[in-house]
Amino acid sequence: MSPDRGRSIRSAFAALLVARLASSLLQAGLLVTLAREVDPKTFGSVAAFIVIITLGGAVADLGLETAALRQSAVNLLFVGRMRRLHSALVGSACLVMLGVSALGVILGLDLLSLLPLMLWVYLERRMSFDIGLNIGHQRTLRAGVALVGARMVTVGAFILLPIDVSPVLAYSLSSVLGSGVGVMLAKFHVPPSRGAADATVKQVLKAANPFWRATMSGLLRTLDVLIVQAVSGQGVSGIYALPSRAIAPMRLIATSISTTALPYAARRDYARLRTLERTMLVALCAAIAMAIAGWAFVDDFVVMVLGEAYEPSADVLRVLIIGVVLNVPGAFWSGVLQGTGHEQYVARVGALLVVVFLPLVAVGSALGGAVGAATGVTATYLLQVMIFGTQRVRTGKW
Repeated sequence: MSPDRGRSIRSAFAALLVARLASSLLQAGLLVTLAREVDPKTFGSVAAFIVIITLGGAVADLGLETAALRQSAVNLLFVGRMRRLHSALVGSACLVMLGVSALGVILGLDLLSLLPLMLWVYLERRMSFDIGLNIGHQRTLRAGVALVGARMVTVGAFILLPIDVSPVLAYSLSSVLGSGVGVMLAKFHVPPSRGAADATVKQVLKAANPFWRATMSGLLRTLDVLIVQAVSGQGVSGIYALPSRAIAPMRLIATSISTTALPYAARRDYARLRTLERTMLVALCAAIAMAIAGWAFVDDFVVMVLGEAYEPSADVLRVLIIGVVLNVPGAFWSGVLQGTGHEQYVARVGALLVVVFLPLVAVGSALGGAVGAATGVTATYLLQVMIFGTQRVRTGKW
């Protein structure tokens, strides 16, 4: 492989990682600001609500987003149909969730300030779909601009909203505005494809099903906040939820390298995949070094940023950092397997991990509170890297 080809895939990974890191840091900063303006109990409830509606949007996606990413790496056949179907399914799900939430408001639940987030879910899924198409078509820069631009608008809107608007409502409205801008920035033109009428909706959904199962397996693991809340109460869930969500920037090393790998794997570009695997190992070593360097300063950092009320979150953050580091190689190998036609295997592994994850978090929360739940999360990441690492050894050299 030529040096230019090696640089191209490393540049794509770097651009996507930087964009996702910037996006996630902006989101994390917004969540930290919200957490400082409300009590842990309220923040835990907001976090749980966001988990539920995000999961609802992912269920309605039916795997079309990842399937379109893989398809766009080869050609754009049926991608237009996938996008229209995706928009209809996610939009319908958001309307249903809006109706249920409105009923909750009528029954006395404090959800009124969160209702705009239903539109946010729809816009986020639309933006994410087109960002995937841009990545699959090697337009990583445009994808990154859309993602970062959306988050910058969100933060700016949150700051500029009148001070008499409640923090939760300000968060909801600014999120909607930011995602709306992101949809416009990520817009991807899909030309009409001859033969598109030959594929039925059933055939499209069947092709997307393994990707949906894999995605759902990952998203079901976001139920950790709800499990902790059910087992240990809202106070403990608030202590657990903030570090669990704030650790997202480090998780992006794994998700970015997986997303970068999938379209190259679909094109069977093994030379570039080997380059990316070496890059992954370097990123893994860097993550370990960062974790070791910052280990002793976690307590002071948490108190400085979040306040003394969240001091117990420091130990939770330490345990989760270990899990995030373990997730890097597992996510990369998962993306390669999905791109090379082994999506059924990845889906089965994902289902197994969910079966292990949910009880581990529940038992950990019951025995050790927020730290115990974090230990369950990290143990699942360890199992994941062991499974995919074994599969990587079996495949031999690419």
